[in-house]
Amino acid sequence: MSKNGTKKLFSMRTLFEWQIYHRICDLHFSIMETINSIDWDKKCQTIAQPLGYSLTLMVFLLRLLQDNILKPNYINIYRSKDIFDLKKSYTFRKYPYLMTLIQDTQTELIKSNKWYNNILGYIDKLSTLLLILLLMLNAIITWLTLFRSNCSYQFYSTDITSKTDNIIIRPLTDLSDINYDPQTNISVFKLLRLYLLNLFKDIEDLPSTVTNSDNKFYYQLNKWKPSKFLLTLFCTFSPISTISFYFTEVTLVTLFPVLFQQIIINYVIFYRYETKLVNEKTIHQSMIQEMENKIIKPKMSKEVQDAKTDVRGNTKKCFAQFFPATTVVRNQIFTSHDIDGNISIQKFDEDTNSFKKINNNILSSRNIVIP
Repeated sequence: MSKNGTKKLFSMRTLFEWQIYHRICDLHFSIMETINSIDWDKKCQTIAQPLGYSLTLMVFLLRLLQDNILKPNYINIYRSKDIFDLKKSYTFRKYPYLMTLIQDTQTELIKSNKWYNNILGYIDKLSTLLLILLLMLNAIITWLTLFRSNCSYQFYSTDITSKTDNIIIRPLTDLSDINYDPQTNISVFKLLRLYLLNLFKDIEDLPSTVTNSDNKFYYQLNKWKPSKFLLTLFCTFSPISTISFYFTEVTLVTLFPVLFQQIIINYVIFYRYETKLVNEKTIHQSMIQEMENKIIKPKMSKEVQDAKTDVRGNTKKCFAQFFPATTVVRNQIFTSHDIDGNISIQKFDEDTNSFKKINNNILSSRNIVIP
């Protein structure tokens, strides 16, 4: 084959591999986009709860099968070769008719039990494999719920006085670090390390007592925030029930305490604690709305009128121009932090509907004449 033919074949092979690779990537992207576009929290009652109860019931049935059917037949399934063979007895070999009787009896017994023991052997291997997969799935769900459902919040202009182990004080220089990501830096090991360090400190010396007057650091709150779908799946497919099924001898009576436990967990978490969170949210919203209606709006809704007057003295003609009255006086200058942690002063431009950075040395004023 010539060099041109080899190059052409190589280019066609490369093009074919490139097309397959991009089709796989497009398929993966389409699948992930479809999964992420689904509102899983609305499918707790239709998917998560039945799925969790089905997995728990499957673990119960597998353990019930192992303890009541497979375990009593372990000797016949796996240890039939270790049973003493009467044909090897030297005494029985002296009597040929006894050897014939023993051989016929063992042959019929082996034929009648061989298929049954083989089926039980396959069922035992399949049940063990399914049980291992269910235990691994339960461990993954537990790990995702307890240790991978954290959400990070940063506070730059607030002095937090609450004493909690989930608050971390970080310098503003961390924001300029390219490799620093507050989402990926959250781990259970860091939270455990902070908790162990705080055990040896006095409660008055916790980092939350530091004041942020110099704006040299900020607070980071790592909040445990699992999704409703994942929490429902965790509660219905509880690791407590799975472990108790695995380490205890399962009978039909074992199902009743597990059902009672699931009813209690379902009632406490979904009907009590979730309702408590909704009630607290309603109370906070009503308090904010009441404060806005009684305090903020009356102070900010004073009718004012902007006036442009002539400030030149000793003139016979005075100049004055009045603008339409406004209902709210708004401060359009905002102070924030940029990515590097530096203080940035910005002003909102109503013409472009965007923020514009202004110089710190420029002082602006707005004169309002109230008649």
